Amino acid sequence: MRNSILYLLVIINLALYGENDTTSKAYTTDFNTFLRLLEETHPDPYSAFGGKVEFRLAAQKTRDNIKCLRNKEQFQNELANFIARLGDGHTFISSDEKEPEYFQPEKYLPLSFKVATDGLFIQSASKEYTKYIGHKLLAINGISIDSLMQKVIKIEPAENQYGAMYSLCKNISNQKYAELFLGRISNLRLTLLDMNGVIYNLYINYVEKPAWSVVNSLIKLNKDNNLLYSQILDKGVKAGYLAWNGVISREVIEGMEPTDPQYKKMINWVFNIIGCEKPTDNTKAIQRIPELYGVFTDLLKKMKKQQIEYLVIDLRYNSGGMTPLCFPLLYMLYGDKYLDYSDKTQYKELLSPLLLKKWNLKTIEDYNKINGTDYVLGDFILGSIFGSSKTGTIEEKRKDLSCITFHGGIGKQYTAELNGRPIYQPHIIVLCSPKTFSAAYHFLYYLTQIGKATVIGVQSSQAGNSFMETTPFEFPNTKIKGSISNAVQIMFPNDPEKGKVFMPDFAMKWEDYSKYNFDENSELLYCLDLIKQNKIKAH
Repeated sequence: MRNSILYLLVIINLALYGENDTTSKAYTTDFNTFLRLLEETHPDPYSAFGGKVEFRLAAQKTRDNIKCLRNKEQFQNELANFIARLGDGHTFISSDEKEPEYFQPEKYLPLSFKVATDGLFIQSASKEYTKYIGHKLLAINGISIDSLMQKVIKIEPAENQYGAMYSLCKNISNQKYAELFLGRISNLRLTLLDMNGVIYNLYINYVEKPAWSVVNSLIKLNKDNNLLYSQILDKGVKAGYLAWNGVISREVIEGMEPTDPQYKKMINWVFNIIGCEKPTDNTKAIQRIPELYGVFTDLLKKMKKQQIEYLVIDLRYNSGGMTPLCFPLLYMLYGDKYLDYSDKTQYKELLSPLLLKKWNLKTIEDYNKINGTDYVLGDFILGSIFGSSKTGTIEEKRKDLSCITFHGGIGKQYTAELNGRPIYQPHIIVLCSPKTFSAAYHFLYYLTQIGKATVIGVQSSQAGNSFMETTPFEFPNTKIKGSISNAVQIMFPNDPEKGKVFMPDFAMKWEDYSKYNFDENSELLYCLDLIKQNKIKAH
C-alpha cells in the first residue's frame, strides 16, 4: 500500500513537472516572439536600456525569470516590467484576461486621485470619505510620491513625470496593481495635507464596490454622451465649448468596410468612451455615435452669429485616436493659414512585417507597387505628422482632399466650398491633463502652432519628442495582445526640454484647484475667470 502511494505521488509530481515545463516553454516562446517583433518594428528599442548589449542582457535576465513562472498573470507582469523600461506609451500589452483558477474579486480604493502640476490630490471619494476631497497626497505607507513614481514606472511606461504621476493615480486605485509595486497589502496609510496646512495619516482599506458620492459641478454641461458634445457657455462671459474625449467619431466608422478586421473593435472602443450599452445591430450602433464635423460646423456658425470670441476645446479626457481626423477642423478654423503652415515636425516610420500586416499588405513589394517606391524592410519612411505633403499652389491645396478632408473625402460637404476661408476664427483655449495623449496631443500642438491657442490645465503625459503609433500584435501561445511603436516623432527639434514636457500657458497647481473647491470642472471655471480678468485676449 505504502509503495502504491509513493508511486502515485511520483506520477503526480512528474505530471505537474511536465505541465509546468510545457507552460514555461510557451511563455519563453512568446517572449522570444516579442523580442523579434520589437527589434523588427520599434525605431529604437535599445537606447532606453543603454545600448544593444544592455538590451540583450536585460532580455536574457527576463527570459531566465520567465522559466520559473507558473501562470499567465505572472508572465504578463514580467513582460510589462521589461516593456516599461522603454518609457514608450505606445508600446504595451493590453490583455487583461484572467485565468479562472487564479481569479479573485478585484478591490478598489474608495477614493481617487487627480494630478495637479505640483502633486496629487483626492478628487472623488465614497460617501464616508468625502470630507477628504481636495487633500493633497504626500506619501503612501511612508513612501514619498517621488519614490512611488520611480516604482510605478517599472510596471507601466511613462514618457515624462506627469505620465508617471498619472500611472500612480490609476494603479494605486486597484489593489491588484498597487501590489505590483507595494507588495502584499490590504490597506494603506495615506499621508495627507489639508487646506489648513495640517499633515495627518489616513488608514484606509480596499473594498470590492465603493459607493461613490456624486458631487455636482458649479457649471452645467450639455452632456448627452461621453465622447463629443458642445454648447455656448454663458457664465459671466460667453464662450463656445467643445468636449472631445477620443480622436474618433461616426465618420471614421462609416468610412470603414464592415469586413475590415478592425471594424467591430473600433465600434466597441467608441462605445466604451460613449459610456452606454452598444446596440447589437451595428447600423443602429453607428447612428448613436456623434458626428464630429457637423457638430463642429454648427458650433462655429452659432459662435459667428453671436460674435463669440473664445472657443474652449476640452481635451482633458482624450487619450488619442486618429490624428488626420483633426485636419479638417484646422481648415475650418484657419483656412489658408492652415494650408500654408510649414510643418517643422520630423516623423519617421520604420517599415516592418508587423506594420505591413497592420496596413493589410503581405510584402514590401506590395507597398512599393502601390506607392511607387523601392524600400526594403528596415527602411524609414520620412515625412511629417500631417501625412500629406501639401504641395502645389494655394488654389490646388484648397481642392486637395488629402488636405481638407479625412481619408480622402470624408467631411468634404463641410470643407469643399470654404475656398480657403475659415468658417469662423475665434481664439482657441485648450484644456489639457495628463490623459491628453497621442493624437489629442497632436491636435493641441497644431492649435498652438497654427492658431496660437492658449493652453490651460496640467501637463500632458505625451512627450513631443517620442515614439508613436500603435502596431498591434498577438502572441501565438498565451494570446496576449499588445502594441509596438512603429514611428519616432520630433516635434521640438531645438528644445528637448519642451520635447519632454509641454508646459501649459496657465499650469494649474493644487492651490488653483482649491479656489474652485476641487470642482471636477475646475479647469473650465479657471478658464472663464481668466477671460473675465482679461488675462486671455482674443487675437
